[in-house]
Amino acid sequence: AISAWRAGAPSASGVACVSRISLRASAPIRPRNMSASSAATTTTRASPWPPRCLRKQRPRGAAPTRPTRPRRRAPVERAGGSAEWVWRAGTWLGQSGAIVIAGGFAHGDYLRPGAIARFSPVMESVTKAAADGMPVVGVCNGFQVLTEAGLLPGALQKNAGLSFLCQETTLRVETNRASLTSGVTVGMELRIPINHFEGNYTVEPDTLAEILANDQVVVRYVDNPNGSIDSIAGVCTTAGNVVGLMPHPERASDALLGSADGLVLLRALLSASAARR
Repeated sequence: AISAWRAGAPSASGVACVSRISLRASAPIRPRNMSASSAATTTTRASPWPPRCLRKQRPRGAAPTRPTRPRRRAPVERAGGSAEWVWRAGTWLGQSGAIVIAGGFAHGDYLRPGAIARFSPVMESVTKAAADGMPVVGVCNGFQVLTEAGLLPGALQKNAGLSFLCQETTLRVETNRASLTSGVTVGMELRIPINHFEGNYTVEPDTLAEILANDQVVVRYVDNPNGSIDSIAGVCTTAGNVVGLMPHPERASDALLGSADGLVLLRALLSASAARR
């Protein structure tokens, strides 16, 4: 028997299940020149896996040990803050000064990206916090959730060319009045990766005119890889506290990741949160 593990789809409880699959041969495997009668009389014994030569050996009599590794720091911790996870099926937001809705293809992007997640019970608390002025940032799928919830204008459609994009892109900061760009120099260019199939920002012409008039474009693509209208990569509300963007600043929070430019945005978010307090 061959056993494999895979990540399943989210269950009814919202937890991604892990299911074990057992693949078994339905009939004995025999060489091409062996008859069926000969194969039937041949007995086989399952070989242990991994083979003994690949197993990690320990001294005789020594107690087994569990390998340890350093805890990975959350990007916001690299920026000087702290983070805590909030359960989507609850309404408690903790004592945090800002909310980040991360990416991750919630509910498999069924129906439309973010269209199901926007009905999560926690979104009621997020909406209230946004109305009270708390900084709220949606990244990638989180941006899609915010547009579906009506907290941000516009929508995200399939990329131009119908291609999934996973690459580094250059952004230009267009305003510093948003919570994610508070104090950042307008015109600064940042190298931030993207990872999406439906990140093509679209909006009605009248709404686009309002966005431009109200200084709601937060960042723009320099090369516009997905065909977004007016090269828009991120927008905010008129108050500036709610921001959505398709690029991932958290994936550009360490030089080992290829860029640390995302820390500029994360530190700005922490500053906006501290200023509100």
